[in-house]
Amino acid sequence: MATNGNSNSLSTQFDVGNLSLKSLSAVQDLLAIISADNVTPVALTQMEAIGSLFLISGPYAAKTPDCLQRCSSVRLDRLSLAVGWRKNDAASLMANTAGGQAAALLCLGIFSIFYSSGGLVLLLLSRKLLPATSVLASPKQLDQAGSLLKEKMSCLGFGNLLASQVHRIFQAYELLKKPAPVDLLEIISNDAIAEVLSSISQALRSEETIVRLKGTKCMGYIAGLVAMMFPEESLITVERRVILEGPRKSVIVDITTDHPNQPLCISFETILGRPGRLQGIELPFRNHFFFLPDSCENMSFHWRGWLSATLQLNLCQIGVSCGTELLKAIGQLLLTFPALSNSTGELFQKKFDFGHPFPGSPFNPLMSLLGQFPEDLMLKRCNEILNISLVKTEYKDPDDAFSALINTALQAATVSHVKCVCTHDCALYCDLIEVWAYMKSGADREEEEAFIDCPIGYFWYTLGRCVNAGLYSLFIDARDNACVSQCDILSAAPSDFAPATSFLVATSKRVPGHPLYRSGRTAPEDYGSSQLILASQRNGSILFPSTLYSLELCVPTTRPLWILADGYIISNGHLYRSMLAEMTLNRASKERLLKKREVIVPSSVDVPQSVLVTSLEFPDYLRLCVTARISGEDVPLNVYNAIDASLRVRRSLPCRHDPNTPLVVSDMPGRVFTLPVHGIAIGDRRRRPYLVIMQTKGDPTAQLFACIKAYNTMILHRCCLSCATKQLGFSDELSKGRTSSKGGRYMIIVS
Repeated sequence: MATNGNSNSLSTQFDVGNLSLKSLSAVQDLLAIISADNVTPVALTQMEAIGSLFLISGPYAAKTPDCLQRCSSVRLDRLSLAVGWRKNDAASLMANTAGGQAAALLCLGIFSIFYSSGGLVLLLLSRKLLPATSVLASPKQLDQAGSLLKEKMSCLGFGNLLASQVHRIFQAYELLKKPAPVDLLEIISNDAIAEVLSSISQALRSEETIVRLKGTKCMGYIAGLVAMMFPEESLITVERRVILEGPRKSVIVDITTDHPNQPLCISFETILGRPGRLQGIELPFRNHFFFLPDSCENMSFHWRGWLSATLQLNLCQIGVSCGTELLKAIGQLLLTFPALSNSTGELFQKKFDFGHPFPGSPFNPLMSLLGQFPEDLMLKRCNEILNISLVKTEYKDPDDAFSALINTALQAATVSHVKCVCTHDCALYCDLIEVWAYMKSGADREEEEAFIDCPIGYFWYTLGRCVNAGLYSLFIDARDNACVSQCDILSAAPSDFAPATSFLVATSKRVPGHPLYRSGRTAPEDYGSSQLILASQRNGSILFPSTLYSLELCVPTTRPLWILADGYIISNGHLYRSMLAEMTLNRASKERLLKKREVIVPSSVDVPQSVLVTSLEFPDYLRLCVTARISGEDVPLNVYNAIDASLRVRRSLPCRHDPNTPLVVSDMPGRVFTLPVHGIAIGDRRRRPYLVIMQTKGDPTAQLFACIKAYNTMILHRCCLSCATKQLGFSDELSKGRTSSKGGRYMIIVS
């Protein structure tokens, strides 16, 4: 017995050196069995430990015990010999435990592929999966034991299985009319197969984790191993077409030529929602109080009064005091912004160039995005961010509000004796219209510095940025302890804050539809310019679309658009600054043109068969991946594009008809299509008006991913299809012979 000097605990030590050879007589029979096959006991125990970390399933796993225990033989009487397997050999011992059976099946695959280096592969795998104290056997010892197991298991015919899997892959490419990759059976390295197997082992032992193996190189071997050992835990797809699917999907083998000549990609993903359990799904957003020190360059502001404080700090650099009258003038202008789509003010339109997703319609998209009581909500948030007490809107016409702001601002600048000191053409660098025009189009660095160096130019520049930031703030629901950084608003590039509503009618590379937090300041440098950020954090507060709570389409009536919350993204106990959407490649749409004699009844025929939601962890961010099963094909869906497009969806007005009233296609003046839920618009170079009907009845998640930005979209709400087409303007466009800004693309989503 030995005593631990740091505690009173006792640990038992067994001195093997004091054992005599007679003591081994107790296990003499076992040693005889093992040594008869030239296998060391330590190698078998180590391999059994490896096998215990793999949960095998399927028909090959069911046959393994019989294969290991078989002992039939044929005697050669003339030679007094027998051909077969002896009873109670070393391999049969492995049939007594689940780990031994898994190890035997594993050796069949490894030693079939790596005939001369199977022992080294087992050693590498041992080092990845087992504690160092359990890795005792040498590569040669492992090679001897593994070769024995492989030989006894060879009756299962791994080569036949591999050939059948490769044939199925080639058949899939033939059906797709695409050339099959030639590197399916390319030699895989020892390190690579050890990494693949250790990743699979980890995924099999976690209910909320999957491992995705993606590419074409060596994927024939990997598909064969997976189909043999884990068919009930795996999903094998060829260009997103399923060729093998088990009830559980811990291992996903994605054979795809999306990135040719690239090495095998191994990634771990956390399952956030499974088919049948998507209602009420919660993504990993949790409050986390995390305070960062303030600095001059990175000043953070509490949400209440943040805009007035920011404006004051910036105007004080040119000696201008931000008084209450100026703040109220800004607030009055902000209150008129959501009504701009109905404005006819020519001067104001020239200054701001507002976009409108539904031209010629009395429907006001901005106002609808603010919920059931938009005026009250705008007034409340204006008072919050400007720290003022407006009671009502004084202006109905945005032109009047704009003129009042300019007059108040000029008075403040005059009182503070702000003068032009630049040597450039003042009409270009100090004029209000020119400065704000640069903000909209995005000036280069030299032009930006030219008017920022002038107090007058800087005054208009700062005022314009604050007005834009104030507009964005109207659509944010700030939670307790939420804060904003000064540099997020006032130190960004001018094009990031183009005046007014561009964030609702144009896709940005930031949070969907909302450029409050720039990707360059909230995302790691290795994101790349093409990454699509769903959620972004800065200074302890994270901004994200409320749609991420449920991944369901909810036309804003009571739900806020964006949420600014205190905390990070927390997943598996780790903190992340950002969540990105998975990039999806452009694919051809699969529309179906309805014939004139057809009748459309609202249904759920376009709802995906299943939807898998996972998160993939990176050092400083998460990537959200959504895959839908559509007509037997696993299709990746772009969450970013769906959320961005959902901002343009308006809800139909109720009608007196039964919502299930059929729509007769022959009654429609133009073409009518149905389209799968895959986020791809129909290609139409002729730009002829047409209507797409998405049959997603009763599935809010499918309705979200049915949204496509290229369409004028309406979701049914206590309304029949016929009345919805009239409200959408599809019939009017064809009858009047006009084409909308979206090229006559219309969509109705059945709810």
